[in-house]
Amino acid sequence: MKESVLAAQLPPPPSEQPPQWNQPPAQSSSNTLSIISFPLAAIALLFVPILFGGAAIALAAVGKFSKKEKLGTVAFVVALVATVVGMVIGAIVGASATLETL
Repeated sequence: MKESVLAAQLPPPPSEQPPQWNQPPAQSSSNTLSIISFPLAAIALLFVPILFGGAAIALAAVGKFSKKEKLGTVAFVVALVATVVGMVIGAIVGASATLETL
């Protein structure tokens, strides 16, 4: 009789664990955004670097900082370098085209 009275007074055992608030987000198993940023960075070397390089940088940044992709850091650096190099190539080609018309 005492056992049934004690059992009635105790709350049921928790079925779920309490949420863990300070845990970092899990690392993504796919590298989709980072992989897509590589061809965009390559295109940015020769064609409209501000557009394709910007898209590559944006995708790599989301992959690196939000999704925590493994290739995120590499993709971010490659996208930045390709964008800058593409702008330099565009400036050189534009300057040489201007000089030829004079």
